[in-house]
Amino acid sequence: MRKSYQLSRKAQGQSLVGFLVATIFVLVPAFIGVSYLAKAGELRHKTYEAARYSAWEKVAWPGGGSGHSKSDQQLAWESRYRVMGKPDHVFNSRTDHQAPGSADQAKLDPMLYSAYLKKPGYNTVAKGANTSSTGAAVTSSTLKADLGGILGSGGMRLVVQGLDLDTTGYRKAAVAMPLEDPDQDWIPASNLSMKHHYVLLDNAWNAASPVQAKSRVKNIVPTDLLDNGVIRTGLNLVGFLFPEIRSDNLEFGKVDVEVAPCQRLSTYSGSTTPSACR
Repeated sequence: MRKSYQLSRKAQGQSLVGFLVATIFVLVPAFIGVSYLAKAGELRHKTYEAARYSAWEKVAWPGGGSGHSKSDQQLAWESRYRVMGKPDHVFNSRTDHQAPGSADQAKLDPMLYSAYLKKPGYNTVAKGANTSSTGAAVTSSTLKADLGGILGSGGMRLVVQGLDLDTTGYRKAAVAMPLEDPDQDWIPASNLSMKHHYVLLDNAWNAASPVQAKSRVKNIVPTDLLDNGVIRTGLNLVGFLFPEIRSDNLEFGKVDVEVAPCQRLSTYSGSTTPSACR
């Protein structure tokens, strides 16, 4: 009886060891896999954002006879800083289109780093995203268009002509971000890549300059009709009792085309801090 009891305890111990070993071989790879997939998912989202950003920039900076343009390589660097970069990265139009000037500037969003890659250490999920490479490949092009289909119908044609939309083509931006291979001992996958493209109607209401954007928006905003001296005088009279509706607070027809989060324009210190962040 005693011997049988000892054998039973031994069998239970072996079963427990086997269960623990099996758990390690299942849960550890699962944990690593979920972590890697989360990082890859975040990079996929960044790819979408980079494509939208690049398409817009090619509309706003078309090149040619307009006197200003951005190359695909410049957009790749800007995508790295402004889309993939640290959340507190301050926009700098003079340097964001160039290779980083410091290791700190080269840092990406912390979510885009992983310790479970083929290379040892804590590295970027985006392949080659170091101080000499963007980690993103941007390819832009122009697609020809015409006023066929819905745009060519009677009502829509009047709208297109009334807003003076440029229908000569679409701007397309394609962004590819290859991934670093994960540790093959845990995740047998390789040569993965995130790709996305985005298309905008070239120089449509997506105006090619701040002045053009303001004039086009004001033309389609009915409240612009209230932006006159009579209305402003009335608001100021009533504003004696209700300051929030004075003409300097309630601005009918106002169009601000340069709105951006204040932390993207300046750090939270010193005299350079925008008033909106004080």
